[in-house]
Amino acid sequence: MGLCKSYFPFLLISKWDLVCDNKGLNKAVTSIFFVGVMFGAAFFGGMSDRFGRKPMLLVSCISGMAFALASIFSSSFIMFAVLRFFSGFTITGIAIVSTVLNVEWVDIKHRRLVCIIDSMAWSVGSTSLSLIAFCIRDWRWLTVAVTSPLLLSTVLWW
Repeated sequence: MGLCKSYFPFLLISKWDLVCDNKGLNKAVTSIFFVGVMFGAAFFGGMSDRFGRKPMLLVSCISGMAFALASIFSSSFIMFAVLRFFSGFTITGIAIVSTVLNVEWVDIKHRRLVCIIDSMAWSVGSTSLSLIAFCIRDWRWLTVAVTSPLLLSTVLWW
């Protein structure tokens, strides 16, 4: 049993021993996630133009929540990587569609302010993630915690 598994059993890297000889798999999962982001941008950009922004936002939120929560129950590294791809795919839909909706809902005079507030919200969210991760050490519960706002978004979608 490696050092990571014995001292830090709650970390994602200990689940599939992603240190030392397998440390390249960490980078692979990150790359797979961002490939999903790239394909999601093309998909949700086109689909939101075709079917409407609000329905695609709902699809993004529900599927994003489903893929993220399903990754908690991954039984293999491959399954986890595939679910991370689809998580990245849907996160892009949430980001793009919500930003465009925010800008479209205000008059031209206030669009710059809305874009600044939207960017600040992403910055605050990204910054607070480290605090949340410090408080919630188990990667499964951390995934639940950072995915749970999508439930609120889904309920308040209308």
